[in-house]
Amino acid sequence: MTPRRAVRTVGTILLALPALLGLLLLINVFSTFGFITRFDIVNASGQPIWITPLGVPESGGPRQRLPQKMLPHLDIPALHDTDLLLPPNGTIAIYYDWDDINFTDILVRDAQGQDRVLVIDANPPTGKSFEPKSTRYSIPPLQQLSVATYPNVRQPRTRMWAVYGVATCSLIALLALWVITRDRSQREPATKSLGSGTRAARL
Repeated sequence: MTPRRAVRTVGTILLALPALLGLLLLINVFSTFGFITRFDIVNASGQPIWITPLGVPESGGPRQRLPQKMLPHLDIPALHDTDLLLPPNGTIAIYYDWDDINFTDILVRDAQGQDRVLVIDANPPTGKSFEPKSTRYSIPPLQQLSVATYPNVRQPRTRMWAVYGVATCSLIALLALWVITRDRSQREPATKSLGSGTRAARL
């Protein structure tokens, strides 16, 4: 085995595991197909606000942030799912995976840091999850909203930058493994042809 082939073999082995992880991540992107829905939030409060959509798991429990996605139909977690800036008269689209969770509230923070809440569903069902009843929700003047009583909903989850870093490295490894395999498959026929030509010349 030549040194170059040895290096290529070792590289293939080292890339195999992260490449497999990258392939699984690609498959997972389409795993929630049909469960990602959209609704819009309109800021009719007359002032800038920061919103955090909340929900309750179908198994019950306290309010938590909705599992927001970056795009419709693809299971790619949103980089930010809390305190989303919404200017006066602005509209924001929210994509989330409604499987296993029911949309219940919109947490609203004003410029002074005061939290209020727009209740969408005070008594969500248990044992089942449903898509939102509407596709558009409007935030009224904040004095019409109740003061929020949901602590800990802004607690950090898994660091999304770390998740995206692992996903990026895995996909790069998958691409590199494909390039190595493709290069090898192209070289082998050329090598065989060269060997056949050399033997024919000797005869």
